[in-house]
Amino acid sequence: RNQQTLAFAKHYSVEVLTCHPADPASKGGVESSVKIAKADLVPKDTNLRDEYASFAELEAACTAFMDQVNTREHRTTRRRPVDMLAEEASSLHRVPDTAHTLAYGVGRRVPENTPMVSFDNAQYSVPAHLLGAEVFARFHGTGPDAQVVIVHVGAGGPVEVARHALARPG
Repeated sequence: RNQQTLAFAKHYSVEVLTCHPADPASKGGVESSVKIAKADLVPKDTNLRDEYASFAELEAACTAFMDQVNTREHRTTRRRPVDMLAEEASSLHRVPDTAHTLAYGVGRRVPENTPMVSFDNAQYSVPAHLLGAEVFARFHGTGPDAQVVIVHVGAGGPVEVARHALARPG
């Protein structure tokens, strides 16, 4: 089993149920969600969408899509998901105040002698006070506007400490 997935599940107090390989019946709900998302969100000729101008525009489309599907009656339950969630909310456990580090990106150690971290075969600077500390790096966006975001999790929680345009490998 994937140790990162297990740590993520433990952090959020959830159980990860895996599907059986080559068994479409065990994937039913997930496969349907992917099919719906591809049909309604992924740009293509049939939904008259060539592309999204930004990641923020895609996020807005996802929010609008969720609002649409969560407020219409579900075919099986004959109830709106938003109403079912309101009823079940008191039974759900609280989500942790801080995200699991997997959400911040890939862990990197800042060397003791230089405030730089390696990520995707390139070097990125971080504040000098983080010498020797662990930080997390991840991509944000795609194409010419893509960036690398670097986060440090300190006593006060996660803080973005650097944001860079993609650097050339080397």
